[in-house]
Amino acid sequence: MKAKPFRFTKLQDLFSIDPRSLAFFRVTLALLIIFDLIVRATSLRAHYTDFGLLPRGPLLEAFSSPWRISIHYASGMAWFQGLLFLLNGLFASMLLFGYRTPLATFLCWFFMISLHNRNVMVLQAGDLYFHQLLFWSLFLPLGASFSLDRQLAKEDFPLKLSKLFVSMGSAGFFLQVAFVYWFTFLHKITGNAFLVWWKEAAGVYRALHVDQFTTPFGYFVLGFPPLVTFLNYAVILFEGLGPFLLLSPVANSTFRLYGVFGFIAMHMGFNACMVLGPFPWVCSIAVLPFLPSFFWDWVLSRRFFARIVPKFDLAGYFKKLSYKPRHFIAVHPGWLANLFAAVSLVFILWWNIGNVFPKLAMPKHLHGYGMTLYLDQQWAMFSPPLTDDGWYVIPGKLRNGKEVDVFTDGGPVKWEKPRLVAYTYKMERWRKYMMNLWLREHAPYRQYYGRYLCRDWNERHKGDEQLEQFEIIFMREDTLPDYQYSPPQKVLLWKHWCFKVPDEELKRSSK
Repeated sequence: MKAKPFRFTKLQDLFSIDPRSLAFFRVTLALLIIFDLIVRATSLRAHYTDFGLLPRGPLLEAFSSPWRISIHYASGMAWFQGLLFLLNGLFASMLLFGYRTPLATFLCWFFMISLHNRNVMVLQAGDLYFHQLLFWSLFLPLGASFSLDRQLAKEDFPLKLSKLFVSMGSAGFFLQVAFVYWFTFLHKITGNAFLVWWKEAAGVYRALHVDQFTTPFGYFVLGFPPLVTFLNYAVILFEGLGPFLLLSPVANSTFRLYGVFGFIAMHMGFNACMVLGPFPWVCSIAVLPFLPSFFWDWVLSRRFFARIVPKFDLAGYFKKLSYKPRHFIAVHPGWLANLFAAVSLVFILWWNIGNVFPKLAMPKHLHGYGMTLYLDQQWAMFSPPLTDDGWYVIPGKLRNGKEVDVFTDGGPVKWEKPRLVAYTYKMERWRKYMMNLWLREHAPYRQYYGRYLCRDWNERHKGDEQLEQFEIIFMREDTLPDYQYSPPQKVLLWKHWCFKVPDEELKRSSK
């Protein structure tokens, strides 16, 4: 049955996608999945096994929602988790080359939410956005261009290169991207964040004073107060107005291009000033499907690409790289999928509205739908930025009486502030975990972190070099206005004994 043309021209322009933009998005999405897996694998045992930070027993009993599904719960062995990582990498490789793309997209999405559910303490906003993008990708023909699917398909491939694509799924994808910025904007102009970002114009100032994020370039920017104030308002305004460039009903293609490069530039600026892990990269690839047709017509018509690309056109799925798609759009993949996308879009909109305006929050009995699919989300980044910042010192005592800093893997105990706090962590996942550990609502996780430190140290050390006890100290340093200095304070988060707790300590804790 042939699909009918999409008749609403303005909506068609707003939510249509060029297959070449989808191909570019697919490749970058797959590469980012692979890179993320490689980075996570460096701490696979610590973050995803029963040896690590949170064994499955307490995770399932005390910390996990029954709506959160994960095949990573099946075993706590390192070899099993490693096997899942390899399978995930295989599916991402299928997505990269566009082989059985719908199946590969689904498996990448499923494995990602499963991995995220296994240890939410190491997640950040970029991870939440990442699996939202994969969810909406389920409704898009990512393999319509530059794919092995195109090469291996018969002549009646579902979507011809000469056609743009529009559906409820493409509308959902575009609106999800817009929601990230619109609701971030709303969070910044409501509640306590309004005072910080608008009245005081101190949002960027306070964000760059969170030493656990800030890079050398970020400290350099802090040295120019007028620039910091300008960036404060520039960030807010672009978060609020930028999505209108991507979804402009007038001169849509031109404004889209400005919006794409504007958002990429903004996030690369964030990345230069702060250690944000995958967040700026996820945000940058999220806007790639907005690239208009004329961009590809121009790129692929250049002499260099016209000569080079056909030589590497192994799939041979189109003949005219510079062909401009016609506005004759097939609504794909069908009414059921479009209905599913529409329901999910309504859920996401309602959920986000409830985050900003609690009186309009969704009833709890409806939460299960979104939590199972991991559609629940909140875009309140730096709304407002933290004021209680600091660094960790974990002084430990070995059986031989020697004192070491467990946080630096046995280095001398130093209470002075590190020159660059952001680089005291092994990687982004550890930084996020330790920042979460400081928060009061995550205090129950501290004893499991303590147990992990004992297991990890004592497995690598024998005899009187084994760790006997330690304290987890957070050196709190508050951000004050007008570049004032706040002396650090020692905050004891947890005290741990690796073997037997002394009787006097038991008596003290029982009082």
